[in-house]
Formats: sequence, structure tokens, C-alpha cells
Amino acid sequence: MSTADPHQPETPGESGATGSSVRPGTPAAPGARGTSGTPAASGQPGTPSASGVPGTPGQAPEQPSPSRWKFGDGVPPVWLRRVTIGAGVVIVLVLLGVLGSIVLPGWWAGVVTGLVQGVSSAGILVGLVCGLVFTVIPASVIWLAVRSTWTWRTRLIVAASAAVVALPNVLTLVIDVGTTSSAVDARLDMVIGSPSFTGSTLVGVIIGLIAVVGGVLGWRWLRRSRAELRKVRGAQGKKSRGRSRASRSETDTTASG
Repeated sequence: MSTADPHQPETPGESGATGSSVRPGTPAAPGARGTSGTPAASGQPGTPSASGVPGTPGQAPEQPSPSRWKFGDGVPPVWLRRVTIGAGVVIVLVLLGVLGSIVLPGWWAGVVTGLVQGVSSAGILVGLVCGLVFTVIPASVIWLAVRSTWTWRTRLIVAASAAVVALPNVLTLVIDVGTTSSAVDARLDMVIGSPSFTGSTLVGVIIGLIAVVGGVLGWRWLRRSRAELRKVRGAQGKKSRGRSRASRSETDTTASG
């Protein structure tokens, strides 16, 4: 029989029947255990951080540096783009040469003989015009495509399309040096119907290449000269402004004295 007073309230903690020594509404102490016996999270070392690397909170994983062949932005390097454009132009010219040596020599010989009609002076004029025009246009367009800010695919398409413009000169070369039966027959027709055309075309090609190279070098020289002139003018402007400020300061000093 218990001797405790039934009218006196029981003090918390004296009996283990309640199962807890913390009063309701009292905040738990730091590091205290919960009702399930699991320790609260306290940011212990080794806990994975937001970056996913244990023990290094707030640090992002290192990014691998791009190499010459692996580029992260999806754009090939400049040297690779230029090599690709050059290879594309060469492939197009080779295909045109193969096609010309098989199918087109007779057609081109008929076009040329129809224009020249056996007159030597006309052959010289037509040859010079063909060699010059069909060299300057594709070479200029290819250079612009290489130097432009377009995407590298657009540059390749433009350069390959410009190489097609050089088809008349390619056909003339194929007819002149080709060994196929179609090339030999076309060469005989051109010797009779368009004298002096082949040599004049070669001269026009050389003149066109010299003109393109000279134009590119002249443009670069003019651009460099303008940049140097702007620098000299900027330096002279700074000197003149400094002198004007110095003179104004001297004038103010004499006036105040």
C-alpha cells in the first residue's frame, strides 16, 4: 500500500511512466535527442554539400580545360575552320575537273568556238575576259568567306559555291591538258575554232590572281595606316588639350596674383 498523499500532485521526473523529462512547450536544448532517439542534424564534417563533394561545402567541381580538338562552346577553332574551308574548295575543284574531263569538254568547246568563230583577236579578248572574271570573283568570295564573321558552315557553303564559278577556267585547263577522248576532241575543236583562247585564258588567270592578292595586301595596308593615323591624332589631341589646360591654369594664376 502506497504512503503517498493522493491529493498531492506528482512531480515530473519522479515516475518513469511519463517517458519524458521535458515539459510541453519547452524548447529542446542544442544537441538534444528527439522523441525517436535520433540525434538532430548539426552539420557534421563529411556531410555532402550542395555541390555534391563531401567536406567541401560551397565549392563547385573543377571544369576541365578545353584542348585544341575538344571545344566546349560547339565552335571549332579558327585554324580548323580555315583548313575545312580550304579542303572543301579543293574537293569541289577536283570534282569539277573530273566532271569536266568526262562530260563537259565538248559543251565548253562549242560555247567558246561559237563566241570566237575562228578569229584570233576575238580568241585573245574572250580568253582574257574569261580568265580574269572567273578568277577574281571566286577568289574574292572565298577570301571574304574566310574573313567573315559567319558561322563556319555558312563559310564552307559560300566558298564551295564560289569555287563552282571557276568552272570555265577549270574546263579550259582540263581540255588543254586532258588525255581522255572527249578532252582531245574538244582541244582539236578549240584549236581550229578558237585560236589563242587557251593562252589568253592563262594570262587572264594570272592577272586575276595578282589583282586579288594586291587588293588584299592594299586593303590591309590601308586599314593599318588608318589605325596608326587615328592613334597619332588621338595623341596629338591629348597633347593639345594638356597644353590648353596648362595655359588656362597659368592665366588663372596671373589673374589671381
